[in-house]
Amino acid sequence: MKALLDSCIVMDPLQNREPFVVDMSKLTAQELDEELEKGYQDVLAGRTKPASKVFDEIRTDYDI
Repeated sequence: MKALLDSCIVMDPLQNREPFVVDMSKLTAQELDEELEKGYQDVLAGRTKPASKVFDEIRTDYDI
């Protein structure tokens, strides 16, 4: 469980890139701040999806 908490799956559908895993334990404090700032800017710019839509997509993709 700790490994899961130390990593983060980054999904960037607006950039048409595949999701990737960021190993949070390997980031410096500055790198972490930069990644958090990117996410914050996405929220401010409206580049978000409702969680219900994301979970619906996951259920569809994985037939669950």
